[in-house]
Amino acid sequence: MAEAKRVDVTCPECGRVQPFLAHTSVNVTLEPALKRQLMSTELLRFTCAACGFSNLTLFPLTYHDMDSRLLFRMTAGGPDPGPLTVEQREQLLGYVLRVVRNLDELQEKVRITDAGLDDRAVELMKLDMLRIIREETHAPGVEIRFHRVHEKPDGARMLLFEAWRVPGVPPGKVLNMDSPWRNYQGAEERVRLHASDASPRWLRVDTAYVEALVVTV
Repeated sequence: MAEAKRVDVTCPECGRVQPFLAHTSVNVTLEPALKRQLMSTELLRFTCAACGFSNLTLFPLTYHDMDSRLLFRMTAGGPDPGPLTVEQREQLLGYVLRVVRNLDELQEKVRITDAGLDDRAVELMKLDMLRIIREETHAPGVEIRFHRVHEKPDGARMLLFEAWRVPGVPPGKVLNMDSPWRNYQGAEERVRLHASDASPRWLRVDTAYVEALVVTV
């Protein structure tokens, strides 16, 4: 079941202090509606009762999908989870455990796993695309997010991505990118040869992770 706590939040617009229900854990198998609210950001949105100001209010959150055997921990500025105990490793055998920093990263992990993809392979694809963009633009601040898998009329599948803060693209706008399914298959094969989650442990699978991984792949 979901876990939540009531906290006092000060509206940054008018200064009024009011209670906010901060979710610390959601089980999307037992309560599927919470997944929809999380992906729409409704679950984490604070709206001031006095002035109507609205923004996201983030606290550390654990996302649990029992059907897909997933545990994602959004730290939201808090510490990373500690090492698992022997008992926890036994209980979580077969689970994928990931640590993410913020809501964007959490939502991306959900989209990746909902599409049946290996997030390590997707991150490796993103790293390859980032290197191309950086070589062409010399812009270090570009960020790429997985969006979805698209099937073309001829049956070919493409992975769709969104690139943020690309030089030449207006602020707030994204550059849409795609990559053929064969690139995902190649990345998946490279990752599986050199990485394993046989023993459950918390992993932060991001650019830094795959940059270290490609030393061996």
